This record gives sequence, structure tokens and C-alpha cells, in this order.
Amino acid sequence: MATGISAGSLGLSSFVLATEPIGPSKRGAVGMSTFYFFSGGIMLLSGLALLTPSWRQLCIVSSIPSLVYGILVVFFLEESPRWYLVQGRVNDAMKVLASIARWNGKFIPEDITVTIEKEEDDIEGSIQHEQEDLQGESVPKLQNSQVTHHQASGTIFDVFRVHPTRIRMFIMTFIWLFVAVVYYGVSLNVSNLGTNLYLSVLLNALAEMPAFVLTAICLEKYGRKRVLIFALLLGAVCCLLGSLVPEHEENGVSNYHLTLSVQDFVLSKTVNGSVMRLVCGMVAIFAMAGAYNLLYIYTAELFPTVVRNAALGFTSQAAQIGAIVAPMVVVLGKLHGSIPFASFSVVSFLGGLIVFKLPETLHRPLYETFEGLQRSERIRN
Repeated sequence: MATGISAGSLGLSSFVLATEPIGPSKRGAVGMSTFYFFSGGIMLLSGLALLTPSWRQLCIVSSIPSLVYGILVVFFLEESPRWYLVQGRVNDAMKVLASIARWNGKFIPEDITVTIEKEEDDIEGSIQHEQEDLQGESVPKLQNSQVTHHQASGTIFDVFRVHPTRIRMFIMTFIWLFVAVVYYGVSLNVSNLGTNLYLSVLLNALAEMPAFVLTAICLEKYGRKRVLIFALLLGAVCCLLGSLVPEHEENGVSNYHLTLSVQDFVLSKTVNGSVMRLVCGMVAIFAMAGAYNLLYIYTAELFPTVVRNAALGFTSQAAQIGAIVAPMVVVLGKLHGSIPFASFSVVSFLGGLIVFKLPETLHRPLYETFEGLQRSERIRN
């Protein structure tokens, strides 16, 4: 339980921290690039599971890299400058921006104005480029500024209190639930295919890699909404095709024990059915991996900074519920092999339909407060 809580919090916080400093034009590509490591970890895990005889040993071996990385990376992490601004800590935000600029071989302009909307007040400061010695580093100093140090904050209850975010939260919660059911369900359904479990998990993880690349490209061209709809409908079609493949005659036959030669290249009917379902599952995983990871970007852009972490945390909990439901659907494959794929097809199709109710966020700014988001909604409507 402690591992699950820590892993879930780590993933959400890391994603928000990585994307908040990024501008709208590059946010999609940066957000999608963070997920290559997730699929890479699954591929490594399949190999470790094959080589490790005990699940206890597997837990120990897979935990060591995380421990070492966590100790090393803590010294290089910076807080989100956007969060600092929302809290009225403009000097701290400027220090982070100066550090980012220094890593990129740039510098902060001499005279800039930092403006951020508050629900009641505006933070607006005139930043003069003066130097101060702070632990041996030169950073811009805020002087003669008129900054309201009112701290803006929000909770998940505020999300449901405000009309635009309340509607978005209901819709996104169901979408996260549906996507998780299909994503984890198709991944776990390899146990019903009669193929080698380790190889199937490896291939499914490998199928996710091109999904990240194509999704990142399509995000900037077609927008978040249309790409998500396409991914969900593609997953629905692939799962539907998988459900239409006839069941193999001998349940339990595994490709792992099958030896093929050049002369014996023609596969049996049993293997053909399993391979066809595996291919349908891989394409479905391709679509759902793109949809799943796109949801992080889309959700982060739909909610203001003051509740962004809370909104992502709430919707991701719906995904965890989906991960719990998915194995129950997979077990139904023991009754008939078509049931899991057919169920995933319906769920994915429903998810694609309700996305139509969401607004597009392509090239739109990340709103800091509810007031800014509500003002934008009034203008848009």
C-alpha cells in the first residue's frame, strides 16, 4: 500500500513539475516525452521477471534503481516557478527562472514585468536586473515592486464549486476510468491469449513507444480533443476486431513451448487465433497508451494552477479504480475469449463519445486561478 501511494504521488508530481514551466507551443511534446521511461520500465520489468525466480527478489531488484535515483535527483530539483508566482513568492520564481536560463546558456532580461492573475488581487511586479550574492549565484532581484503577497490556494472541493471545472471534472473522471479499464485490461488479457506471457508484455510495452511519438506530433497539429477521440475510437475498433476472432480449439496451448522451423513455417489454427488477438491487443495498447498519457496533458491544461495537482490526483484515482476493475473483466475470458475484448470495445467507444463535451486547449495558456478560467469561459461563450 505504501509503495502504491508513493509511486502514484511521484508520477503525478513529476509530470506537473516537468510541464508547468513549459510554454503552450512545446508543452505537449515535453509532456509526452516523460512517458517513454514508463514503457521502458515495463520492458525492463518483463526481463527481470523472467530472470528472477521469486516475486520478493523482483521487488528488491526493481526498487534499487528508484532508491539510488531518488537520492541523487533531490539535489537538482527546483520548485515550479508558476507555483511560486501563485503563492506570491516572485523572488523565488525569478531564482528558478534564472537557473533555467543559465542551464540553457541564456539570461533574464534586465527589465521585465511579472504579472499573474489572482482571484481577488493581481500580482504585478517590475523586476529590475540587479545582482545579489546568494550562495555564490547571481540571480535577478525584485526591487521597488508592488506585489500582493496574498496566497492563492484551492482544494478539490473548489473544483466542484465552480461550474466550468465541475463539468470538466465529471467528464474527465469517467474518461480516466474508461481509459484505465481498457489499457490495463488489454495488457492483462495476454493471459487469455495462449502466448508467452513475458514476450507478450514486452511487445505490448514496445507498442507504446511509437504511440508517444505520433501523439506528440499530432497534439500540436490536431489538438488534444481530436487526438483523444481518435485514440479511443481506434482502441474500440481494435478490441471489437479482437472479439470477433474465433476462439482457439485447445485452451491453454502456449506459443512458448512451440518450436518452428523453416520447413514448418505454417502456423496451426490455434496459434493463428492467438497471434491475431495479440496483434489486435498490441494496436489497442498503442491507441490507449497515447490516450492515457495524453490525459495527463489534457487534464493539466483544463484546470487552473491552484488545483492542478488536486485535479490530476482525483482523476488518476478514477484510473486506479479502472485498474481494479480491469482484472475482473479479464477473468471473464475464462467463460469465453471474446468477452474481455468486447467489453473493452464498448468502454473505449463510450469514452470517445463523452470527449466531445470538452473544450480544446491547444495553444491556450495555463490559467492560474478560477477567476482567469471563468473569465475565459465567458469570453469563449
